[in-house]
Amino acid sequence: KAFSMVVCLCASPDEIWNRVSRSQHRPLLQRPDAREFIAEKLQERLPFYRQADVLVTTEGRSANSVAEIIANQFERRRRVASTA
Repeated sequence: KAFSMVVCLCASPDEIWNRVSRSQHRPLLQRPDAREFIAEKLQERLPFYRQADVLVTTEGRSANSVAEIIANQFERRRRVASTA
């Protein structure tokens, strides 16, 4: 695992809703309480998400910015592992 890592991309329920609300390809969200459903699922899954090596908030960041953060974290972990 020295040269791998699990990354969790995080966003608030409102941000997720904004991103997926117009999509017809999300059958679980074809419901009147979709925003609340998203919040509930995030809360349920939070213990699993927290097990990731790196959590990256994606709100207000471009895909390139998120990729750069992940690459920097990977490089940092690689350097630490190589000195251990």
